[in-house]
Amino acid sequence: MNLSLKVEFIAVIILMMLLVYNYDERNYRRNGWYQTCLYISMASVFADMLSVWAIRNADTIPVWLNTAISSINYVLISFASALLSMYLGRKIFEHCPSHYCKRRITFVISGVFLVICAAVAVNLSNGILFYFENGEYFRGPLNLLGYVALLSEVLVVGLCYMKHGDIASISMRKAMRTLPYVVCSIVVLQLLYRDMMMNGMIAAMVNLILYLSFQSSRSSLDYLTNLGNRGAFVEDLAVWSAQKKQIHILLIHLNHFGKVNREFGQKNGDEFLYMVARYINDFSSYTRAYRLGSLEFAVLCSVEDCKRIGHCLEEIMERFRKPWEIGEMRYYLSASFADLVWRGEKWDGTQIIERLEYAMNLARAQGENSWVHFDQEADRQMQHQKNLTEQIREAVAKKNFSVYYQPIYCWEDEAFCSAEALARMFDSDGNEIPPAEFIPLAESTGQILELSWIIMEKVCAFLAEHRELPLKGVTINMSNQQFMDDRMEEMLDAILKKYKIPYHLIKLEITERMISENPAKTAVIMESLNKKGIRFYLDDFGVGYSNLAGLLSLPFDTIKLDKTLTDRTIGTDKERQVVSSMVETFQRASYDIVAEGAETEDVILELKKLKVRRIQGFYYSRPLPEDEYLKFMKENATEEQQGQ
Repeated sequence: MNLSLKVEFIAVIILMMLLVYNYDERNYRRNGWYQTCLYISMASVFADMLSVWAIRNADTIPVWLNTAISSINYVLISFASALLSMYLGRKIFEHCPSHYCKRRITFVISGVFLVICAAVAVNLSNGILFYFENGEYFRGPLNLLGYVALLSEVLVVGLCYMKHGDIASISMRKAMRTLPYVVCSIVVLQLLYRDMMMNGMIAAMVNLILYLSFQSSRSSLDYLTNLGNRGAFVEDLAVWSAQKKQIHILLIHLNHFGKVNREFGQKNGDEFLYMVARYINDFSSYTRAYRLGSLEFAVLCSVEDCKRIGHCLEEIMERFRKPWEIGEMRYYLSASFADLVWRGEKWDGTQIIERLEYAMNLARAQGENSWVHFDQEADRQMQHQKNLTEQIREAVAKKNFSVYYQPIYCWEDEAFCSAEALARMFDSDGNEIPPAEFIPLAESTGQILELSWIIMEKVCAFLAEHRELPLKGVTINMSNQQFMDDRMEEMLDAILKKYKIPYHLIKLEITERMISENPAKTAVIMESLNKKGIRFYLDDFGVGYSNLAGLLSLPFDTIKLDKTLTDRTIGTDKERQVVSSMVETFQRASYDIVAEGAETEDVILELKKLKVRRIQGFYYSRPLPEDEYLKFMKENATEEQQGQ
């Protein structure tokens, strides 16, 4: 008996530790069932210990009291066993769209428990389970009924798992690899050593395995919000998609959340995140919420359970139009939304996430509080982008890009004195891929750096081969990654020396966006290259907001007017006056000017009136491949150039 009490005491310690580590008042909905199992298991162990003590002192304790204690113990242990078995059954069918399976296993296990209760009631009069006589405890003919019931419940759960294992989660599979064997082993040990009471240890070990399999998975929980994390989201998606369950998935991305942290502090920023998490977690009993990244949340909803697809999305979007309040803190959180309805397409969990993230990128590009639904057209665009990404990767590997040259006309010299080098790419059928497609994609996939150096080297190789060209310079667009690369100047020097190209012949075009990302570093780089003779062009001036004070402090040689400004030279009187004043201001500051996008004779005449010295556009020529550009330059060479 002393050994039995020691074993049960160890069981109590295990259960107390599980109660402490499992308790979480902020996430009680997730842990509530298991927490109840722990409480009942703990009560059954205490009852078992009390029963062991009472049996040991049967000669001094009234028979009716000893019988009552042992009866309560029998019922509590059976109740704990039934609850744990039901919990396992719920975990098997956690993602099952039908509630029939859950009800059936609950009905069977409840039936087994009722049989035990009936046996305990009958035992009071005829001792079929146990009885006391002459101050001693005796086992009745059906004393092993409790173990039979336990093994029956394990068998029921095991059979359900074997039949429906394909819809069970990874955590459930881990539990079923160990739990039946542990329970059966302890039961066998109990039967071999009948004098040792191990009921409490069985309950403790079962609870421990369940905790390790399900409740302790902090690896599947987000530490801040207690929502499922990305791993849990992927696992649940895999389970739901494997069982062909139609799912509505909503993705939420919080925009500019750094402003919240700056205004209220990091700790209060976390409270706002927790408030958002609590809202979407409590949104509906039919939904599951996850935190996928620091500022990204997901909501899963069964299409069968959700009466109206899109209802969740509409309500959540409406909530984000209202302020979020914590005490005296009040803030309107900006968010972007993307959603997808999975109806059995041949996508696994990873592919579903890929499509959601593509839709989210589109939503974020559209601006704050935008929503994009991933449909067939979005899927077509995504596949096109994936194919194009692979083509870019292959083209970079093979250096399979072309350089086109657009002549720039110097009207005072009446000659084409310079050109802009432009990257061009073609698919396997020889069709040109628009730069507006492959350049941004190369930037987002990190391939623009290699692409930029390929173009730089091809331009220098071309100039080295055709030194007879009467050019004052060739402008080359620099990518942000290329310009900010710490080895940029070293690599540029190496290429120019390799092809023996004079520094003054290369003009580098950079944009205002590049400058704004790191003005200090930009200034240092420009000053260094300027000393070597390389001049800089400010590209696309007039596209967006221009910080003139900042731009004028940098050593630019030339400013390129964007087509939007060039076209306004023939616009309204007000527009012409604005462009005229701008051009005159730059000329007084000794900047040279190139007008881009000149397409009509009227525009050319206006630009000449403004004394814009260099003009670039379709009026003179489109960008030309190398051979056509050489032919163009030969045909349009002045007598002076021909003499050279």
